[in-house]
Amino acid sequence: MPFIAEEVYQKVREENDPISVHLEMWPKRKPALPVWPNVMALVRRLFGTHDDLKLLSAMDEERRFVTLALDARTRAGIKVRQPLALLKIRNPKLEIRNNEEFQKLIKDEVNVKEISFGADIQSEIELDTEITSELKKEGDLRGFIRALQDLRKNEGLIPGQKAVLHIKTSEDGRHFVEEFGNEIKNASSLSGIEWSDVREGETISIGDFSLIVKFEYLPPHL
Repeated sequence: MPFIAEEVYQKVREENDPISVHLEMWPKRKPALPVWPNVMALVRRLFGTHDDLKLLSAMDEERRFVTLALDARTRAGIKVRQPLALLKIRNPKLEIRNNEEFQKLIKDEVNVKEISFGADIQSEIELDTEITSELKKEGDLRGFIRALQDLRKNEGLIPGQKAVLHIKTSEDGRHFVEEFGNEIKNASSLSGIEWSDVREGETISIGDFSLIVKFEYLPPHL
């Protein structure tokens, strides 16, 4: 990074600037709006109605609720990769209520399907910890794909290089893989999945079953 910073600086420096970026003073922040004599800027600064302040306030709210929800997950013993149905937020007047972008951030980080707002809960947030069979399958799928991606990485596979996945598992494991075959192939760059008597592979435990897997890597041009 120091070398990149120096190269960029040399391309934009003017004649009277120091000869190196490392001789420059750290820049001082300039206020976004003059406080005086701009009366409206003063009002916005005092009452927090300026767009920048609203954005910062919404971001603070988003981070706080993510932290509360993740703490609730930890107390319930539910890993983040397991999707949940609903996160309830008590205060109905929050900045993020009508901001789909911030709600999407919360959904992604907490891994919930929906967010609702209302005053009918006792604490600031309430997490629906009921895991339906569909949610469990989705969580198992995420766990399996992550394990496959870690295995590819550990074996030094070139990103995007195709492979055939050989699997040995129970009937339940086979039904699971067949149900989500396309998702597994796309996420793990697989050209195919084959059922084999894998003898020297990696064991991946997912939900109530285990799978022994082994990659057969194909040349990059195939």
